[in-house]
Amino acid sequence: MKRVRSQGAEEVYVLSAMLSLAGTLGWASFDGRFWSSHFYRTDLFGLVHVFTLGWLSLIIQGVLLRLAPMVLGTRTRSLRWLLVLAGLWIIGASGLASHMFRGEWFGVWTAGLCLWIAALFIPLSHPGLIKLAIKGDAVATYAVLGIGHLILAASLGIFIGLNKHLGLIAVKPYALLGAHFHLAEVGWVTFMMLGFGRKLLPITAPSAETEPRSSRLRLIGLELGLVLTAGSLLLGSRLLPVGASLLAWMLILHVAPLVRDLLRGRIKDRSTFWAAVAALFLVLDSLLGVTMACSLDRWLPWTRDRLLFAYGAIAFLGWNTLTIVSLALKLFPLWVWQERFGADWGVRPVPRVTDLYRPWLREATGIGLTLGTLLTAAGLLQGSGALAQWGVRVVFAGVVCFLVNFVLMARWEMFDITFTPGPSDWERFHALRREKDVSSSS
Repeated sequence: MKRVRSQGAEEVYVLSAMLSLAGTLGWASFDGRFWSSHFYRTDLFGLVHVFTLGWLSLIIQGVLLRLAPMVLGTRTRSLRWLLVLAGLWIIGASGLASHMFRGEWFGVWTAGLCLWIAALFIPLSHPGLIKLAIKGDAVATYAVLGIGHLILAASLGIFIGLNKHLGLIAVKPYALLGAHFHLAEVGWVTFMMLGFGRKLLPITAPSAETEPRSSRLRLIGLELGLVLTAGSLLLGSRLLPVGASLLAWMLILHVAPLVRDLLRGRIKDRSTFWAAVAALFLVLDSLLGVTMACSLDRWLPWTRDRLLFAYGAIAFLGWNTLTIVSLALKLFPLWVWQERFGADWGVRPVPRVTDLYRPWLREATGIGLTLGTLLTAAGLLQGSGALAQWGVRVVFAGVVCFLVNFVLMARWEMFDITFTPGPSDWERFHALRREKDVSSSS
């Protein structure tokens, strides 16, 4: 099925996401106050929301615009609809973060309403998505559930801001924050990543022999674990260890094939390799969450607040960002090549997909994000703001390498650069023509 041309909207989402990624990590790299004290601060919350709403949420929505028509066969709304939705999201995210930096809670919850409305319209931007989920399509089901969790997370975020503004009820701040974090981080971001991964990293999907029973059980378990965890945090229930253990188990089951092949040295594709390293961070963070939920951290040398700080950093940097940039360096070159050179394939010499970016920069990205996440987590656990800040600087260096590669890829399409073939390109082209001639003659 030919996809609806939503390219203009995709560019808005993706470019805004890249700016948010560079801005937040660049700022955090050179402003030590974010890492030198307790995490429960409005300035840090503001920075985190630029990262989550600007980087993670926008890149997910941009990729969904491209993948849904290609993978699910759904169509997208008009370009004007998508641009209005993107504008509403960006205005809401900018307003929420800026007011949160200043501790202005009226502005926080009113800006949250913009995000809530924008979240409601995400499934409407993809007609047929909900119908596919009802029919049992796995990728569509993950996407619809993820969007549902986003709406719940936004609703809870609005209530947090409203309660801070008006003092409606007395609640434990960590309870609301914990539920909001897990609905957004696991329910929205991780659900979407796992859904995309079923197509982009087929090794993570159940085998043909166990599908759909295994897939359905894993999804039900993941949803139940999330509901129990978020609900227990919100209500102070004793079921928190049960929910956290189930959630961790299901998350680990989702990425177990990828981690197993990484440890056995079976992964040859470098983008998949770094996605598998990111999966190791997910396993580590899941086990850390269970440790805190079961109060086993009382035997650890670190305080609960330091563990929580590291828990969030590993999720955002090691799991989310490393996975997304790894898959982006797998997808974006292919998409650019298809749109820029696909029609010329076999007609004139064209570059290889790997010629559109620098593989060594991809490796530098993976190394920077991996090492930087470990240093950041170590600094937070030890209460060393300087070490945590240096860790973020290493992460930022890796992100800069990713952004350079992104520019190298995007320039072919955005600036319509002319490709000048070299001798090896002509050799490849003539070899392809000979193969075509042989095939047609036979």
